Amino acid sequence: MKLIDTISMEGTLYEPGKRTEGVWLRQGLGLMMDSKNIAQEDWRKYNEPYRANDWQVILVLEGSYTSRYNLLDVERTKGQLIIQRPGLLITHTKASSDVNLRTLSINPELLGNITMQDYYLLFRLTEEQRKCVLSYFDLMEQQVKNYNLDVRILSDLGSSLLRYALQIGQESFGKKEKQSQETVSRNTLIFREFISLLNTHGTKEHKIAFYADQLAMTPNYLNSLIKQVSGQTMMSWINEYLIAEIKATLSHSDMSVENISDALYFPNSAFFCKFFKKHTGLTPSQYRKSK
Repeated sequence: MKLIDTISMEGTLYEPGKRTEGVWLRQGLGLMMDSKNIAQEDWRKYNEPYRANDWQVILVLEGSYTSRYNLLDVERTKGQLIIQRPGLLITHTKASSDVNLRTLSINPELLGNITMQDYYLLFRLTEEQRKCVLSYFDLMEQQVKNYNLDVRILSDLGSSLLRYALQIGQESFGKKEKQSQETVSRNTLIFREFISLLNTHGTKEHKIAFYADQLAMTPNYLNSLIKQVSGQTMMSWINEYLIAEIKATLSHSDMSVENISDALYFPNSAFFCKFFKKHTGLTPSQYRKSK
């Protein structure tokens, strides 16, 4: 269970409510046709985690960029499509100078019963698929300019694009996953399971023993395996998750330090503050004021 769902695409704008050429926001639906029209600092902050509360379909038109998705670095390059579901913990870390994205953002309340097992799908489009995705975006751009248009028409178009992307993405991911399981080592698969468990239980479970028990291993053996695969100990990963969760909540909510401490199952707020300062050099209040 996650502590808090933080922000939508609109919330990632450096100046909330700012309108820029190629960006439209309509009652829970956001469309960005050309990210080059927005200075990078205006729509994302590097190395500052946030948890998305919307569905997003992102097409990389040019360049590349890297983000940390639920603690693991993922690079996106030209020609790839990314589907992100609500609840994904995101930290943007770097981007090429020519990166250009086309993005659809949809509030889950505008959609029907759409599910996706993983927090994100990333895959490369064929030329035919790319043209189809671009045509969806072009049609939505034509319609979103009409302020009198019923938002349900836009949500239907957005839902259609999302469903199409999910269909081709799951087909692509299924083939990739089968190949991955055939070539990736057992230890790497265990590491991925640990990270998945951490993103599910990390707000409450801070001890190595819990994850070792879930994976039916001794704590020492699992810790050794995780360090061998990732170069970090299990406790380092647990702490990294907690710090990201705390930063996202401090930056994008009004929860008090005491309430955040309680929600993350720290023994008390004094220990919570000491933990945060040890890993960031700032108290929670100082970090919040710096945002």
